[in-house]
Amino acid sequence: MAGKAIQDNAVMLNELNKQTNFDSFRNDPRYKDLLKRMNLPE
Repeated sequence: MAGKAIQDNAVMLNELNKQTNFDSFRNDPRYKDLLKRMNLPE
C-alpha cells in the first residue's frame, strides 16, 4: 500500500522538481532522501 502511494505521488514530485518556486525544498536533505527512496532523479 505504501509503495502504491509513493508511486502515485512520484509524478507530482517530479513536477515539483521542475518548478523554480520550490527551489528551497530541493536544498533540504529530507527532500533529496525522499526522491532517492522514490527512485526519482535529483
